[in-house]
Amino acid sequence: YVTRVFYRAQNFIDYKTLKLELNKYSVSPGDVFFLRLGSDETNYLQYNVDLSKLVKKPDDPDPSDWHTVSIALDSAPSRISGNLYKNNIKQISMGVITAGSTTGEIWVDNLRVTDTASQTGLARRLRGGVKFGNLLAVNGTLRHVDSRFSPLDDQSTNPDYSAGQAYQVQRQTKKEPS
Repeated sequence: YVTRVFYRAQNFIDYKTLKLELNKYSVSPGDVFFLRLGSDETNYLQYNVDLSKLVKKPDDPDPSDWHTVSIALDSAPSRISGNLYKNNIKQISMGVITAGSTTGEIWVDNLRVTDTASQTGLARRLRGGVKFGNLLAVNGTLRHVDSRFSPLDDQSTNPDYSAGQAYQVQRQTKKEPS
């Protein structure tokens, strides 16, 4: 099998499907393609695809043997090893579990995650200010971000409340005539 280790952990929680293109050049009946999403060699989710079920449609004009394989990430994996969280994917492994011959050849291309899961979150911000002539200025802010709201540049899921205010007393002096 082959393994791709990521420099930073990947988050697959928000995706429903993993897709790839697979070409089974030389396989034996009963061979099974596997794909493992893991944090290391012992903690992973394994999804299996029976290669004998990948059959070309008779009306397919493409002479190659490429198949689009879809793996539902929200379905039960074929095997679970150790503890793994889908927001901590540090490596992807794939290979073939052989039923017959110990040699074979498959090609894999265009591995991707698709079908984002929709999430609803709420964020609110209020700013205001009042100025009383040159005597007093009052400014205030209120911000609330709930745990389901995730901005594009932040992966935090902690609720956030903040408030602030500022008072500025301005002294007015009377100019003496000269």
